Amino acid sequence: TLLDSAGDKLTKIDAKILATDLDTHVLKTGRDGIYDANRVKDISSAAKVRWFDKLEGADKYSIKVAVKQLITFNKLNLLGQWPMKGKFDIIFCRNVLIYFDKPTQETLVKRFYDILQPGGILMLGHSESILKGSKEFHHLGKTIYRK
Repeated sequence: TLLDSAGDKLTKIDAKILATDLDTHVLKTGRDGIYDANRVKDISSAAKVRWFDKLEGADKYSIKVAVKQLITFNKLNLLGQWPMKGKFDIIFCRNVLIYFDKPTQETLVKRFYDILQPGGILMLGHSESILKGSKEFHHLGKTIYRK
């Protein structure tokens, strides 16, 4: 989506994606960028041709280099030290907060707030609604919030 919407302007903007997880196996899978055909079946044919290569002799697809170059994969424990220094325009934290108690959720949401740019977006999972009464974030609908 980023590549499609930025087009030729991508080289002129500072666009990066930081993908994090605690599980190193999940990070390796992301770094490898190889998916079974059933994982990409809902992606349009045009997008598949543009952003994936079909692997010969296998029912698998590989993400193209142009996409891989945008993404850095790092291990991150949300409860530990965060190495990120810059501010983020958008944070996707989908279906993670539900595994923490309310005080920990509140602490994490405060940390997300602190690392977001003014006007930045926080997107949570559909079962996460901890911000309904939040004064720091403006609820944009469903599970989308603006700083």
